Amino acid sequence: MLALEGHYDQDAGHGEWTVFGGWYDLDLYSNFTYFLDDPVRGDQFRQRDERSFGGLRGHHTWDYGIGSVDVSSTAGLQIRGDVIDNALERTQAREVFAVTRADEIGQVSVSPYVETAAKFTPWFRTQAGVRADWYSFDVASDRPENTGSETDFLASPKLTAVFGPWAKTEISIGAGMGFHSNDGRGAVTRLDPVSGDPADPVDPLVRSEGAEIGIRTLAVPGLQSSLTFWMLDIDSELLFVGDAGSTEASRPSRRYGVEFANYWTVNPWVTLDADFSLSHARFRNEDPAGNHIPGSVRSVVAAGVSLRDPSAESGFFGSLRVRYFGPRPLEESNTQRSSDTLLMNAQAGWRFNRTWSLAVDVFNLLDRSDSDVDYFYESAITPGAAREQRHFHPVEPISARVTLTARF
Repeated sequence: MLALEGHYDQDAGHGEWTVFGGWYDLDLYSNFTYFLDDPVRGDQFRQRDERSFGGLRGHHTWDYGIGSVDVSSTAGLQIRGDVIDNALERTQAREVFAVTRADEIGQVSVSPYVETAAKFTPWFRTQAGVRADWYSFDVASDRPENTGSETDFLASPKLTAVFGPWAKTEISIGAGMGFHSNDGRGAVTRLDPVSGDPADPVDPLVRSEGAEIGIRTLAVPGLQSSLTFWMLDIDSELLFVGDAGSTEASRPSRRYGVEFANYWTVNPWVTLDADFSLSHARFRNEDPAGNHIPGSVRSVVAAGVSLRDPSAESGFFGSLRVRYFGPRPLEESNTQRSSDTLLMNAQAGWRFNRTWSLAVDVFNLLDRSDSDVDYFYESAITPGAAREQRHFHPVEPISARVTLTARF
């Protein structure tokens, strides 16, 4: 990938722009279901993705005043295009013996946006904006039924109001719209490439709506804390499909929760941070299968301590960090659940001068055998032994890395 970036300042404002382009070729071999579909050759498959892409992004900002109100307005544009040669192929020992589907895809996105920040009083300011996203997909498939073009457009407004600070504390209220994009192939697919059954195309762009209320304070000397309550509605969730190694559009969902973030400078040498998150995630429509969202994490903790003298050009530095992910539902009824995951990493190093430093990192310091990811679906480890079972990828065992760094 290559990128060229520029910045400028003018009497009429300031801004920046970036032009980029790149290419990659990916061959990914997987077998998620073992001998479920093919008891003779096995279910290994290859996902081939050769892609060229390029685009530009830039924005310009004007600072001005309207009466006693300080205003800053920004107009920006993002453009990206991709040319993709994609295929899903059945393989045995990494040798192709059948093609499930093959597609040549062209997709373009154009996203202009504007936003304005205004400070009305020392204790009240706002930020409002709107972003427009236009996507175009053109798919040439090996099956004529799955060949076609599709475009979609969404406009996403956002508004945030901030009150304060009072006693080094401010309150913010925000709401807005967004989206997630689906695979361009799914937007034109009308025939399932595996079963041959009719298939319903998915919406290229899926609407999301969210809101949050937050409190941020510096009232305690050396401590920065924020408490945020949030909610997010999505018109369609993306769920993992085990036998395809991909995601598919699913039911609409609602998520809400609370996040508590803290950063404490104990002294110039020692800083502590701790973030806590609790969330509730459910599908919004009723279904006999259940309303839990597979893979949604309810509780997350990330905390650590860092040791370093920022004013010294040489000396010791180190850190100890902990990450915790609570149990997750593995299917809609919540009958099958994952275990929790706890990881601890440590770093110790010495900075010799402004140029050279040496560090040792130890990962998974407790050498736990927790799961990095868990799924629950039907598979057959041996031919004829199909059943629904748990599939997981363990975290990496305890390991170390030594890094010698030179800064110029």
